[in-house]
Formats: sequence, C-alpha cells, structure tokens
Amino acid sequence: MVDYKRLLERTLETRFKELEKEYNEEKAKECEALHNDIADVIAKHKATVQNVLFVLEMVRFELLRAKYEQLMGSAIVPPGGGVKREASL
Repeated sequence: MVDYKRLLERTLETRFKELEKEYNEEKAKECEALHNDIADVIAKHKATVQNVLFVLEMVRFELLRAKYEQLMGSAIVPPGGGVKREASL
C-alpha cells in the first residue's frame, strides 16, 4: 500500500530544498552585483580605508534605523535606551 503521508512529506521536503537552493543562488547573485558596484564606487573615488569604513558604518546605521522605524513605527528610543518618562510638575 502507498504511504501517501510519507510521499507528501518527501515531496514537500524536496521542493523546499529546491526553493532554498534557488533563493541562495539569487541572493548570491544580488550580493555579488552589490559588491561589484560598491567596489567600483570606492575605486572611482580613490577613498581611504578609514573613509570607506566610516561611510559604510553611516549607511549601516541609516539602514538599521529605517528598518527599526518600519518595525516599531515612529517610536524613538530615548538617549540611554531607557524608558521614556513623562515630566511631572
């Protein structure tokens, strides 16, 4: 007798592995293109290592902040990361 449950599990597992492989290949292509573009810009500007790292850190901060605001709305963490307290008179 055919074990349909096991057959379905194997089919889904195979398809999941195929999708994961396709995703990883596309991600690798995108990362390679981005790397090449950034390397071209750095070479064009003849930037120093210090400036490149500084600018990359700035871009990282901007991207993380944008993602944080997307996830959390416009709520900004106050300095020190503590709980924002209302002023009392």
